[in-house]
Amino acid sequence: MIRVSRCFSLSIFDFQRVSLDGFGDGDLDERALQDSKYDMLEFAKKYFRQGTKGKGDSLKGKSKNRDSREPTDMIKFSKNPLTESLIEFTDPAMDRVAADLFLCIAKACEQNLKKTFQYGGRIIPPNSMELKAMMIALEVIEELCYEMSLHRLEAIEEYAIFLVTNRGQNVRPLNKNEYILDVATEAELVDTNYSFWFRRVIWTQPLKFENELSVAMHYNQILPDYRKGLMNVLPHGKVSDQQFHQISKLAALQHRAKDIIFIPSIHELSEYIAAPLFKKQPPQQWVTMVTQHMQQVQTLTPHQARAQFLGLISAFPMFGSSFFYIQSSSSTTFFAPCIIAVNQHGLHFLHKTTHELMTVVPLVEVQSSRTQRPTAGTSYPYVDLTVGDVNTQRVIQLQLEQGLELCRVIAMQVENMMSVREKRLTLPPSEITML
Repeated sequence: MIRVSRCFSLSIFDFQRVSLDGFGDGDLDERALQDSKYDMLEFAKKYFRQGTKGKGDSLKGKSKNRDSREPTDMIKFSKNPLTESLIEFTDPAMDRVAADLFLCIAKACEQNLKKTFQYGGRIIPPNSMELKAMMIALEVIEELCYEMSLHRLEAIEEYAIFLVTNRGQNVRPLNKNEYILDVATEAELVDTNYSFWFRRVIWTQPLKFENELSVAMHYNQILPDYRKGLMNVLPHGKVSDQQFHQISKLAALQHRAKDIIFIPSIHELSEYIAAPLFKKQPPQQWVTMVTQHMQQVQTLTPHQARAQFLGLISAFPMFGSSFFYIQSSSSTTFFAPCIIAVNQHGLHFLHKTTHELMTVVPLVEVQSSRTQRPTAGTSYPYVDLTVGDVNTQRVIQLQLEQGLELCRVIAMQVENMMSVREKRLTLPPSEITML
């Protein structure tokens, strides 16, 4: 299999260097290829290269010519490997690449056939995960979105797939035209415990609370950030009475989402509530407050509990943000270490402890972002963030561990902003107000 893969890589590389102008007048009709009634013989008669018959051809010469050019013979099995493409190309290089690709495919088929005869065929057909591995990222995103009852292009474009390695320390966003199997093969060499994350990056479309898969997916994505306290803003580091009750109800909903009706323990509450917030009052006081809310939520199903959790947390200012921890920065307008929250409203630089807003950079001011390798003596890469307008620009250098993910998230947000802007310009005034 390794040799076959290398053969494919070489052929594809050569193929990229060859112009497609090699097709002659008999270009393949794609509609004809998709017609199930189009058998191989008819295809060969129309598209296979024709043999040249000179005037001096003799019966003796014809008998020695084992490479028959009759379509009925060209589609039969042959022990002799192909030396040229069956379909005629005017470009010799294109002809060579096509023949190489065919030989690679034939070699792979031969090896699989030998394995089938030796060990027998598979008893169980490929499962959905195996089939997804042979898809590109965009196809996987579309399929998962369809299962969540999302069919509009605007909704599908809000999601992305990320490769996660080194126990979540390295997160790389996949380009939408990358093959899942290719990425998995590369990841296997780096970390055998790699995983793929399907995540929502842009949150402009409304949540669908009636779809259980959609609710479960969004709940599981939001929960880690909430439990870290990233969505709670504590002015001057203090928790208000309203926040205490709000946090208690959200803890009760998390407990009910696990299909538990009994009162949560102190250990369980320490998981449901962010550590900095849990320390703001005695543990037993938390138990008392959460118990009051458990009486209200015990009639809910786990799905309803997750949906209600999302409904309450969606009112938080930083809901729908992607959070990144900034180790250091060259900016003088905010202090680092800090947290950056990226959403459709811009880049929000938050205090690392209280999460109070220090400064915000609107998306319209983001000109570019690119990653830089770590400099000598540093352990984290940099991101050069160019902000401003056409006339006045400045570069902010941010040092963080997940620079590539930050750049991809920013790019998705900017692309979405530009797409919405273009749509507003093309719609009539009566429909613009509905956006």
